[in-house]
Amino acid sequence: GLNFNVDGDLTADSIGVSGAGLKNISVTGNVMLGSATGAKNVRGRNIKLTGSSNAELLEAWGIPSGDEGSQGSYASKKEGDTCCGEIETSGGVVVDKANANGPVKAGSNGIGIINSRKSVSLTVGSYTTVNALQDVTISSSIAKASIINTGRNFIFTSDDVTSPMTVNAFGTASCKSNPGTPPKHTIKAKVSIDANCKGLIDSLITAPIVDKVAKVNLTQPKVDAWALKSMANYAIELEAGNQIKVTVKNVNGIPDDTYYVGKLATGAREYLCKSVSIVYGARQCTGDTSIALPFCFNGNSEYNPTCFTADFASKKLTITGNIVPSTMAAGVVWMNGDLVLNGGPFFNTFIATNNISTSGDTTVYAVNYAANYLLKTDGTDDAVCKNQRVPHFDAYDKFYPKNFCSEGKFIPQSVGNIGLLGLGRNSSVTPKAFTGGEISLTSKNVIRGTVVAGNILKTYGSTTVYGYISAAGLKNENDVQNVLTASTTVDLTQLPNTYKPEQIPDTSGGGTGATAESKVLWTRYL
Repeated sequence: GLNFNVDGDLTADSIGVSGAGLKNISVTGNVMLGSATGAKNVRGRNIKLTGSSNAELLEAWGIPSGDEGSQGSYASKKEGDTCCGEIETSGGVVVDKANANGPVKAGSNGIGIINSRKSVSLTVGSYTTVNALQDVTISSSIAKASIINTGRNFIFTSDDVTSPMTVNAFGTASCKSNPGTPPKHTIKAKVSIDANCKGLIDSLITAPIVDKVAKVNLTQPKVDAWALKSMANYAIELEAGNQIKVTVKNVNGIPDDTYYVGKLATGAREYLCKSVSIVYGARQCTGDTSIALPFCFNGNSEYNPTCFTADFASKKLTITGNIVPSTMAAGVVWMNGDLVLNGGPFFNTFIATNNISTSGDTTVYAVNYAANYLLKTDGTDDAVCKNQRVPHFDAYDKFYPKNFCSEGKFIPQSVGNIGLLGLGRNSSVTPKAFTGGEISLTSKNVIRGTVVAGNILKTYGSTTVYGYISAAGLKNENDVQNVLTASTTVDLTQLPNTYKPEQIPDTSGGGTGATAESKVLWTRYL
């Protein structure tokens, strides 16, 4: 199974994992899981489960208000906040075991075992064993607990319950009405017992022992798009004069050099040209256009709409494509600024120094994944080096990334495992300042590659990622959080052998084959 780690808060309405499933969710902030979201283990400062979410184990590590070391409040998002260790469930939630440093408010289908260092309140559901250092309260006849051990008081404020119940209260026991007579129920208290409880005083009762839940600590990863620029086949920069500059490196059929995006005198298709002039508001190739090289396709005709839309003031580039199997020449695309993707499929690894977002249905194949476009796992298909991308355009087919190919055979590179990566470290500021880092996926998205958000991830549409997801939270902003809505699915089944989702380049200044570090949403490591 996969591990899902978040530095900050996590709100997830619907996330799923195909294959072995989601194993661990570990969060330094608050966790809120909604419909159809589940995991084996969930750990967070405070945890709230609603709808039909589920887990085998919940652990709320926050320090309750008033206890030594407690800072902030339940709702606050300041760095270093530690309050309050609460667990709350409602709806059809089913949990095997819940451990909390703070109070537990259980109003769901049920929790097998509850261990709380504070109080427990049961309003709905069935519970096997409840251990609490403070009061345990049952306020509904449809809340059923088999065994209750409380370090303080047992409080029964409802009518009769139908299932057998054994209560050991280190303090007192009080009942609004008779919960039933022995042997149906056995209620014992050390200090005193209400007559309605029909129980016994037992001086030998001892307080339960509940271990403290340890705080979640995650190692901060290194994310820096600038460190990956040298690995790019196409490095794009928006320059003065409304020029889209592309530095080409290691591409078969294109000499390493600086080019500019423009169209020919007729048609709308964009090419890589040695020079471009603005003619009637459009970028047009000048000079010797016989060496102009087709770069991107938004349809089969020369007169289809252009691929590139640039906002030079905000340094934002939108790439729109629509042709199967591949919109652009395969390879690593690096962008200085914001990058917006629309359509595809793209046989590219996309890296941006700022933010990455999608607009409309978008499909991305990371370069290593694209090599096996036909999804054969034996390595016999090579859509990158053998030019199986766009059979309609002979002039376009010869462009392949030479650093990924040797004598027609695909050679995976660690950078080629990345589908999307966003965040830069501004070298002009000391210490280096972070820029961007948000990946926002809207509409319907299929990303066949690892997603690395240097700061936060937001999903608003139906998103499927065939790989791992990292949201590093490097900017340490108090007012932002990862948000996964609609449907977000991670699928690690039937991956091609050229693709290793856990391996991404080291951007700390070291080598280029490092394994993804631990402060991530989905990864093999905690």
